Amino acid sequence: LGPEFFKDGNAQATEAADYGTQAHGIIEKFLKDEITAGEAVSQAGSEPVEKAVVTALGWWDKNNFQVLKSESMLYSKKFGYAGTCDIILRNSDGVILGDFKTSKGIYPEYKLQTVAYKYAAEEMTGERIPRVMIYRFGKDGSFQDYEVPQAEHPALFDTFIDAKRLWTWQHQENMTFSSQSRAEK
Repeated sequence: LGPEFFKDGNAQATEAADYGTQAHGIIEKFLKDEITAGEAVSQAGSEPVEKAVVTALGWWDKNNFQVLKSESMLYSKKFGYAGTCDIILRNSDGVILGDFKTSKGIYPEYKLQTVAYKYAAEEMTGERIPRVMIYRFGKDGSFQDYEVPQAEHPALFDTFIDAKRLWTWQHQENMTFSSQSRAEK
């Protein structure tokens, strides 16, 4: 495999990240009432971003949501993590914490992220958030929504904390190993 093989993969990953960032930004502005639906579509700039934005606008029109928070920084002092939640909504069923994805699918690790956001939000506010949703707006115009079953929240959170511990350990070990390697040279 030559260097071009890896260069192409990196270019595709960068393009996918750019598309996701653009779509997220436009959807966020719309939900914060900073732009109209028409402005959201006109700001898309490319067909994949436009398809994701149009799909998000359609999802929004079909639901009777009230935005409580959008792009909200959440953190847990107790467990030492932070992140930015895409949206916290209210509808007739109650409060919903939602995360937007522009990937090709809904992947299992997304459940860990959104449940971690839920627990941080509950720690910060003292209010219970019963529903956690993942909304996927595809660059091909596809849409998926997935509700993380409430019964799974505690186990998913435990798994998130385990993953955080592993990440912390790896980074501490890498720093220690790197320091030792430099000292030996």
